[in-house]
Amino acid sequence: MLKKSLSDLSTTILSTKDSVVGKNNELDSDQINISALITSYSMEEDNTKLFKKNYALFEIKLYTPYKNWTIYKRYSEFVGLKQKLEEIKVKNLPNLPPKFFFANEQKLNERQLSLEEFLNDLFKRVSILKYPLIIDFIECPQEVIDFFTYNINCLNLSNNNSSIIMNATNHSSNYYNGRITTNRNKSLNNLDDIDNNNFYCSMAQFKSELGNNDSFEDEISPGTLVIQEFLRNMMDISYNKTELLFQFEYFLKNKQNDNQNKASNWYYLDTKEINIFFNGFYSNISHLKVNGFLYHCGNIQNNEIGTQNCIQFLYKILSEDFNPQSELFLKIFRKCSLENIIQMELENHIINNFNSNRTNVFMILYKYVGSGRNIINKIKRILMCPKAEEFFMKWYDNNNLNYL
Repeated sequence: MLKKSLSDLSTTILSTKDSVVGKNNELDSDQINISALITSYSMEEDNTKLFKKNYALFEIKLYTPYKNWTIYKRYSEFVGLKQKLEEIKVKNLPNLPPKFFFANEQKLNERQLSLEEFLNDLFKRVSILKYPLIIDFIECPQEVIDFFTYNINCLNLSNNNSSIIMNATNHSSNYYNGRITTNRNKSLNNLDDIDNNNFYCSMAQFKSELGNNDSFEDEISPGTLVIQEFLRNMMDISYNKTELLFQFEYFLKNKQNDNQNKASNWYYLDTKEINIFFNGFYSNISHLKVNGFLYHCGNIQNNEIGTQNCIQFLYKILSEDFNPQSELFLKIFRKCSLENIIQMELENHIINNFNSNRTNVFMILYKYVGSGRNIINKIKRILMCPKAEEFFMKWYDNNNLNYL
């Protein structure tokens, strides 16, 4: 019997990556991110027949960005699904593996792989939200249908308002494709309109409205949901970091509540959410790492403007004048691994930038290493560039930071 582990999922996911991308890499507004993995099968006895007969029951795991679930189907149910879809004139359906009269382990293993391919091809070719037959077959939970319907509505809303549609790149380490942001030049007079058109605010609001009775795996909080989406977008859409930062900053600064105190409008994040923001997370879809925000502060050669804006935003997020949670952010930032700090490529920012942005880098570096006798060794391990070290230490001495 052929059994698969979850490590096999990455191949399956990458083979179905185009399920959310139409021709010419245009996002299909009616498509959703879903993939299937048939992990095993078991032989069952069919008691409905006059003459008892065994059949293979396949264990199928369905994966979406926000919930996974398992169903069990036999080959005849696949045949029935395809026949019903053909009756209602659904075009471009994939082929099913052929029937056979005498089963053995090799044939069943081949059928297992073929049925998995059939499902993933079906998800790629057909918008399942349009066909209740498919929804019923995969036993899709209602909250998943609601979530993807909501996302599609957001996408359509942004299209109608001339918003930016982000095309997915061919980044091999990510399955989940970039989403949307709205036009930052839109009038800011009506906060209700802004919330309706700010993708991250809308996501958090949607998750909050589900209440505590939703069955999303791991009880994902609204803040975690937004941060994960933000980091996915940052990974997939390298050329539009400025717009993404604007959207995310607006989300943090404009939590709506009855209290008009400015600080209370901040979207307070917990320790886990801030840790994900800095360090990233492992996708429950591809089981691959989605890099944290520190990663996007580096790679200055490929995206100078984007990385500079990331540095500026990091400086703001660690400053109490901007962030009422700066103390907690700073505490978690100082616990980030040296590897995560090195990937920010701060030495390149120091060498290639001047004036305020270089000062921002100095302040970020100082906030991480602090002061003390070992500061020179810490700086050498992070910067690994004598000229950048010299610039920092000169700034450090000129500002008398030894006494802060």
